[in-house]
Amino acid sequence: MKFETLRSARRFWINGILLAVVGIVLARLVAPQLETKIAIIVKVGGQLIALTGLLIICIGIKRRISGDSTTES
Repeated sequence: MKFETLRSARRFWINGILLAVVGIVLARLVAPQLETKIAIIVKVGGQLIALTGLLIICIGIKRRISGDSTTES
């Protein structure tokens, strides 16, 4: 039903937001404190993690809109 779809989408939202926040913290707060070469790697890695989090949110929205209720047990 509709509640199962929302419950499934909530999992994507939570995981996506957590990944995005971790990526932002790495790119904006941790990377500037490191040396040059390592800072670049951490910054790019943080940006990729943040984008992955946003992609996971997009997947959750797409599933909610399309009505897929694939729940993994």
